[in-house]
Amino acid sequence: MNKERRQKIREVIKDISIISSRLDGIKDDEDDTRVDVPENLQSSEQYETSERCSDIMGDAISDLNQICENLEEIT
Repeated sequence: MNKERRQKIREVIKDISIISSRLDGIKDDEDDTRVDVPENLQSSEQYETSERCSDIMGDAISDLNQICENLEEIT
């Protein structure tokens, strides 16, 4: 792989890292919101949806980080 293509991959890695960080911030906000939910509402559909969304975002963040690690092997 030539220098130019490696540089383009480094830029993609940077973009993916930025997206991962932004998504992590959104996930943190969602998690923080659930902390303030009273115990009697923690079994509500809205609370469970929030948890499910946080789990999905966590999985996506892990996937994005793994993609960056994989791409770094070729740069």
